[in-house]
Amino acid sequence: MAFLNVGMISASPEEYDFIIVGGGTAGCLIANRLSEIENWNVLLLEAGGEENFIQDVPLLQPLAETFPFWIYNYEAEKSDSYALSMRSGQIRIPNGKVLGGSSTINGMVYNRGNKNDFDVWEKLGNTGWSYDNVLPYFSKHENTIISGLRIKKKDNSTDGELYIARPPYRSPLSDAFVNSGQQNGYPYYDYNSHEQIGFTYTGITIKNGERLSSNNAFLSPVRHRNNLIVKTDSMVTRILIDRNETKAYGVEYKVFGLISFQALAKKEVIVCAGALRSPQLLMLSGIGPRNHLEKFGIAVIQDSKVGYNYRDQVTILNLFFTINETIGFRLYDIIEDIKYISEYLLTKNGQFSVPAGFEGFSFLDVDGNDNIPDVELFFGSVLLPSIPFFLSPLGPLSDELNSFYAPLKNKNGFTILPFLLKPESVGRLKLKDSNVFSNPIYEPNYFATERDKHTLIKGIKEAVRLTNTDAFKKYDARLFPEPLPGCRNNTFGSYSYWECCIKHSTFSGHHPTGTCKMGPISDPDAVVDPSLRVIGIKNLRVADASVMPTLTSGHLMAPVYMIAEKAADIVKKDWLK
Repeated sequence: MAFLNVGMISASPEEYDFIIVGGGTAGCLIANRLSEIENWNVLLLEAGGEENFIQDVPLLQPLAETFPFWIYNYEAEKSDSYALSMRSGQIRIPNGKVLGGSSTINGMVYNRGNKNDFDVWEKLGNTGWSYDNVLPYFSKHENTIISGLRIKKKDNSTDGELYIARPPYRSPLSDAFVNSGQQNGYPYYDYNSHEQIGFTYTGITIKNGERLSSNNAFLSPVRHRNNLIVKTDSMVTRILIDRNETKAYGVEYKVFGLISFQALAKKEVIVCAGALRSPQLLMLSGIGPRNHLEKFGIAVIQDSKVGYNYRDQVTILNLFFTINETIGFRLYDIIEDIKYISEYLLTKNGQFSVPAGFEGFSFLDVDGNDNIPDVELFFGSVLLPSIPFFLSPLGPLSDELNSFYAPLKNKNGFTILPFLLKPESVGRLKLKDSNVFSNPIYEPNYFATERDKHTLIKGIKEAVRLTNTDAFKKYDARLFPEPLPGCRNNTFGSYSYWECCIKHSTFSGHHPTGTCKMGPISDPDAVVDPSLRVIGIKNLRVADASVMPTLTSGHLMAPVYMIAEKAADIVKKDWLK
């Protein structure tokens, strides 16, 4: 659909106490918490539409993050250093464009990160963000219903709205994965506790066999509140800022990309549009690097390092292992067999209750010097080439790789994604133009340091080493033996081979962060202060993954929920004095 710029403001602007931009992971939670105050009027604006049933079926997660009407399809700039064998030589990062945001399309894994992650934030000058400070904000929304973990009240809360559970179905392959880790000397552990090196099954945001998104957990139950207005298909195009007072006083937005409206905020505008969309909106509104904004004719209100400090977790897409038994997931069979579909519809159990067939993960300290995880092995009891959406024109692989992996389509096996958790490499996000409907340009700068490559290769070798354990030998588990096209001049399995694979089959963990960096006023790179206020602009905050000064050790959904909880608490304390 071509967007029509009508170029006019329709009707008189409505007035609210708070305007939340983005009904995603953070925005839905903040809307819930602020609308608890009955005399505060809260407006939540979401560019996408309502969440639907398909997005809530865990197994169909690959479809949810591929379907163009439900996502922003961001593509990184091309590079000679990564993604050489991916489609168009680019890396995709889909972001949810729907109520619930990326919590409707992600792998549903809930893990907080490592204690040290947040203590580092505090050491960087972000007072109040140490692990001990943020732990209550994790606990507030968590409802852990995993057997054996509910009794550990210190580490797992059971009082919140967000259910954290194991999938109701478990394949024997996931048991093999966990057992293989123990046979290689790693413990079975609770990854949300203080000890975080080991192997375990995934804990996911699921309730009654269905995805529990931010929308379902926090927004839907309170949409009846008279002081909460939710508007979908409403893209915010600009934050309204009084240049004389350097104060945000509202937003301009387009409904269905057609007619412009204004909404005014008596107290604050809170931006929760994510690490790619939030910095774009700030820059289009005059907050960002002066030279960059002036290039597009944007009047600069606050010269700021918006778009810098881009960080993401990265992996490779060619650790595919075959086995000699049908004990995992073969998605072509599952999706085409009415038996599996009927089982899920009737009981909300079975293989459809597992997100994309991924059932386990481990956090490893491959450098072995600080007991802080630097690599994650994300385990899928499924060969990714057996997922119908994977080997398709909408999938991540080039046509050459699609043909190369086609023989695995009907094979039995599993996939391991080794993620580099704390890369040193830092990228940048920029504007493409001054049109809010244009995707921003992002340069992730993956593998800019040799240490990043070295750490990930250690993780790859740990993944391959699992096949030498009895847990996998009984299934004759073998790494797919054909060398990756483009790397055939390297000895298969050697360091140089894996280095080549990193360059060719690079894949994002879909965990972009850092583009509106949080830091003290003394930090020249900080965009928001430790209270998440945009530096230099009154009544404007950012609360999403973009504020994270450094990456956390693991998946991002839980830390984003925590940031939203803390943001809502800060806002209440500021305005209820």
